[in-house]
Amino acid sequence: MRGFVSTWAGLQGDIPDLSGLDELELIGILHNPQLNSTLPNLTSKHLKKVYFNNNHFIHGPLPSSWMEIGPSLQTVFISFSPGLNGTLPMEWGSSLTGLEEIWVEDCSLLSGTVPEEWKGMRNLKIFNVKGTKISSDGATKNVKEAMSIFGVASNTNVTTTTTSISDSDSDSEGEGLNNQDLDG
Repeated sequence: MRGFVSTWAGLQGDIPDLSGLDELELIGILHNPQLNSTLPNLTSKHLKKVYFNNNHFIHGPLPSSWMEIGPSLQTVFISFSPGLNGTLPMEWGSSLTGLEEIWVEDCSLLSGTVPEEWKGMRNLKIFNVKGTKISSDGATKNVKEAMSIFGVASNTNVTTTTTSISDSDSDSEGEGLNNQDLDG
């Protein structure tokens, strides 16, 4: 898997625009408490996994432009980024149909309901909105089931134990999330 992962690297300032990195399959920028940035544009049609969790100064909305990635995207993990705000992008529903996991736990400024447009996300297995103001009202059956794993019914602020990235991202390729550039 080709990717870039940076953990505890002391990154500061803005995350650059990464839309020109067309061969990336994984990007992870984790545990950088001095980042002060919005989430970057990502458009690689090969991108499978996105990790931007534990970056306490990431702010702004979830980028609707990520819809350009298309159905290859399987995992979005942005939990523990309390400055993330806004609502769930309706644009994701029609194009990110391969999504299996969405983790936005403890992004307490995210709010609203699951967009009707997300009905196309039939592969969604995990949708962790614990500690947000996102409601399952209006969500399709499969999205509600993905949310129910974490105790979310029609309101939020639930308490459940979640898995760490190392547990949730283990796969047969044995890739880890370390400070390294990964070449498949």
